[in-house]
Amino acid sequence: MSEAEDALEQRLYAAVPSLRPEMELFRQTNAEEYAELGLGAPDLQGFLQDLALDCGRRAMEGPPEDVATMRHLFAFLESELGHDPEIDELIETTFVANLPEPDGRYAGVLELLEPRLRAARLRRFQADIQSVPAATVDFLYRLGDAVPGLRSRVVSHAEEHRGRPLPHAFMGEIVLEAADLVASGRGQVVRPLVDFLETEYGADADVDNVIAVSFVEMLPNPGDRGAEIESLLGPKLRAELERQRSWPDPPPEPTA
Repeated sequence: MSEAEDALEQRLYAAVPSLRPEMELFRQTNAEEYAELGLGAPDLQGFLQDLALDCGRRAMEGPPEDVATMRHLFAFLESELGHDPEIDELIETTFVANLPEPDGRYAGVLELLEPRLRAARLRRFQADIQSVPAATVDFLYRLGDAVPGLRSRVVSHAEEHRGRPLPHAFMGEIVLEAADLVASGRGQVVRPLVDFLETEYGADADVDNVIAVSFVEMLPNPGDRGAEIESLLGPKLRAELERQRSWPDPPPEPTA
């Protein structure tokens, strides 16, 4: 850890004291995995990345103490930007880059960002659009052709993003709607989508990532509303679902 990063960590605890025990837990629970990957000890960069990935849920749906923690974190990072290029780079690559997508489930959290963080997120978002693999863009257009009910939405999504759609964000929306349709007894409407994903899975690594991360991983857990969608999965998607469910449970969140 650089001196600048160490100093940033201490300023973070001074501004948001509740994050100190969270960081200690983060280091404890990730030490073994980091060592196996040759990454050294869990550091502030990994911690900020984890916070960014979960900040939408915590700020939008969490208990009052979580909401307050996230708001204080946003204010702290806003105050840190623009003074030191090294700190700016760290915040943008670890936190800003992992904030929710503008059209994702927790997009509302982006409205809580102050000007510097919001501008940084916009820069990263525009860069992300340009870096989306061509194979996944083609996949999304094929999806619109295979599932006529989605065709106009794919086109609208592409137009919103200057012709370079974001497959992960789009699929993240579709999976929630598909589960609701199944829960309401309209599984026949969902079958063309699931059949298309089954056909596509296994042909391209980038497309597989979209399907696995933004569809399979987002499926309802057993017992939750819409979990019956599992009955529509083909053998490849079912195998991926079972693989993901074999992962160890995440560590519990620290209590105040």
